[in-house]
Order: sequence, then C-alpha cells, then structure tokens
Amino acid sequence: MSVFLRYGLWARRLARRVTSRLPRKRRRMWRYVSPRRRGVTLIALVTLVAMVYGYWAMTTDKRVRRHAKWYLRSLTNAHVTVGDAHFSFFGGIELYDVCAYVPDSGDPPFFRAPVVVLRHNPWAALTGRIRPTEVQFDDPELSVERDSATGKISILGLLRQARGDAKLPPGVRLPQIIVRRASLRVDEKINDLSVSPFPQVWNASLTPRGNAYVLAVEQQAGEGGRKGITGVGDLDLEKGTLEWRYLSGSIPSVVAALSNQYEKWVARYQVEGDLRLTGAIDPGATDPIELDLVNVSLRFPPAEGGLRVHQVSGQLVFYRQQDGSPERIELRDVSGRIGEAGDARFELSVMYEGMSADQPFKADLAIHGFPASELAHATGRLGEIFDNIVEQFQPDGTMDLQVGFAREEQGGGDRLPGDLASDGPGCDV
Repeated sequence: MSVFLRYGLWARRLARRVTSRLPRKRRRMWRYVSPRRRGVTLIALVTLVAMVYGYWAMTTDKRVRRHAKWYLRSLTNAHVTVGDAHFSFFGGIELYDVCAYVPDSGDPPFFRAPVVVLRHNPWAALTGRIRPTEVQFDDPELSVERDSATGKISILGLLRQARGDAKLPPGVRLPQIIVRRASLRVDEKINDLSVSPFPQVWNASLTPRGNAYVLAVEQQAGEGGRKGITGVGDLDLEKGTLEWRYLSGSIPSVVAALSNQYEKWVARYQVEGDLRLTGAIDPGATDPIELDLVNVSLRFPPAEGGLRVHQVSGQLVFYRQQDGSPERIELRDVSGRIGEAGDARFELSVMYEGMSADQPFKADLAIHGFPASELAHATGRLGEIFDNIVEQFQPDGTMDLQVGFAREEQGGGDRLPGDLASDGPGCDV
C-alpha cells in the first residue's frame, strides 16, 4: 500500500512539472474601460495640458513685462518702461527698474522705482489675464511740479486724461496701492522758474472707491525732529484733482504742502506749532482754506510790535483768488499768552489784504493783565504808542489794553486808535 502511495505522489509532482511548461492563457492585467470614461479622461488630459501651456505662455517674463507696462499706463496715462519682470503664481509679479515719463515731453522720468510688486488673482492668469488687486511700491522716487501761485500739481492732469483714453477693461477694478518710503521732491514753479527743495520721505496708501481713490499719507519727521504731516484726501481720477479732507502736522510742513506763497508768510512771523485741517481743500478751487492753530507760537515783526506770543489757539484762514492763488489771510478768534508781558492773555483778530509785508491790514488786539513795566518791550509803531502811554500817564500795576491796528493802503502808514484801562480809571489814547 505504501508503494502505491509513493508512486501516486511521484506521478502528481511529475504532472505539475509537465503542465507548468505547457503554454496557457495568462490572466488579464487591465480592467475594461468604457468609451465614455475614455472620453472624459482624454478631455481632462487635454485641459490639463492646455492649462500648463497657457500658464507657461501667459507668464513668460517678456509677456508679463509687456502686460505690466500696458496696465500701469492705463492707470496713469504716462509712458512707462520696465527693466525686467518675474512672475510668481502665488507671490505676485515683481517688476524691476520701473520708470514713468510725461508722454512726448522729452523730460526725465517723474517716477522711478527699483521694485514694484503687483499682487494678483492667480487663477485669472490661467485664462490669459493678469488682474492685479494690489500694487506695492518700495523706495520710489517721485518728482512733481507745483504752481506756486495756484498750488496745482502738474501730473494730476495725466490721471484725468487716463480715464478718458486708456480705460481699464470692463470688470477690472482699481487696485489697492501701497507706497513705502517714497522720496517726494516738489519743484515749485515761480514765474516760469523752477525751485527744487530737498526731497521729503512719505508713506501712503490709496484705497479704491468707485473711480476714485481715498489717499492716506504720513510724512516722516523732518529736520530737528519736526513733526511730519498726516492727512487724508480724495483723488478724483476723472477730474484729475486732489482734495484734502484732513491734514495735521507742524505748521511749516502743512503750509509747504499747500503753496510756497504761504511759506513766506509763516517765515515772516516765525510761526511754530501744529496746524489741523478739518475742512476740504482742492488746490485749484477758490474756497477759503481754514486751519486750526494747535499750541502755536509766533513773533510779530518789529514794525508790528515785535512781541513773542505762545499757547496760541484759533483759526488761520487763507482766502484764494479765481485761479486758486492766495489773496488774503485772516487770523480769526486767536488767543494766547505774551511772553514778554508776564504771560498776559491776549485776543487778536487780523485781516491781511495780501501776502507781502506792506499790504493793507486791519487788526483788533485786546490784552488782559498787561504789566505796565513791560510796555517798553514793544517795538515799531506799537512801541511808540506804548512809550507815549508811559510818558503821559506813568501807569503802574496791570492794565487791560484794547488797540485797533489799521493800514488803509499798500505801503501806507499805520493807525492805532484804541482804549487803555488800568486797574483804576480808564483813559483814552
């Protein structure tokens, strides 16, 4: 029995060896795919290849540079050059050596930026469009010309033209604009001559609102730690105008932002302190510019008394002519302290009929608690009146003084009618 068992096992192994060498049908290595699924797969593959090719074709440096030049020209209407460009799907478009020129002028570029970053919708690039949502300028240089008489800025006209002949495509919105550490040089045009002061460093942001921008600016501190300007304005791209809604900063800084003509007046009275604008300013309009005086100090010229005053508050109003140039200046409801008179309190209202020192003016001055011993500190015509008071009345103690200043014609003499009241009986001067 064991012999037959061994023989059967041997025969079984032999059969396996023989059958393993015989040809046989292999098991199928692939699954059946329906024609519909094959079509869907083919379409998906073609779409993927097209997207990859479109991404490559639409984001080459040459095409990106050309599209960026067109886009920036559409925003500004300036002639724009771009040295190089680099596209990143999620990181934005980096432009290098960007310059902007006034078209057909032959002038040097009014704008230079080593790097400009256009942040965009990355998925729009796959459809062949580059749509920036934010434009960021780092360390740009901007040179503009401002008419000293009217305060109008030259390049704003480019913005007005841009909205007329180079509009952005439908559906494309104005981008957010961020400007960091911009070097701004404002060339003052005075009687066809251009004066170039030292550049100022600014940070700014422009937030789109319809077809206009809300401009927020911050000026870095000036020489000697002088407080810079902070402000908010409306930049109308259709009209090409900039209208300030709020300005705050040191008096020299704020006045310099308005017009060179006002700077002369500030220098004449050695005005220091802060100004705050709460109304609107359109540099080309004729509405008065009303500024609030905040803890101001100034010194009147020797011909107007030569007194130094401080802790001054009130309003400074600039009236303008039809072309926007300055016409009159008013100090309205001004009060403060006179340092040379024991910090006596004063109230002052003045209307200057022009910007020069010899223009007609009218002023009303009231001083409360004026020490008689300090009358000698005044100079000019006011000093002469005070000398006559001392000579005639020999006052003692403190006085309340009311004086009216007037110059009725340019270059004419001053009239000073007024009242003098001491702690005792009042006197007419």
